[in-house]
Amino acid sequence: MNLKLIGIIIAISVVIGVAIAVFEHLLNVDLPTTVIAGVAAGVASAITVSNMAKKKKMSQTNHSSD
Repeated sequence: MNLKLIGIIIAISVVIGVAIAVFEHLLNVDLPTTVIAGVAAGVASAITVSNMAKKKKMSQTNHSSD
């Protein structure tokens, strides 16, 4: 399950990285903007992962109580 989660994170990171690269080429964006976007993407993915982990823990406790 952890490997699947890591795979999802890597996939999201790759998609975000490609999107940032495309926008950088289209808009001729400077590096600071790209760095900010990368940090924002990292924070968003970390929040998503923590939410998924919380849901997983909740479902595990529900199963054990049954």
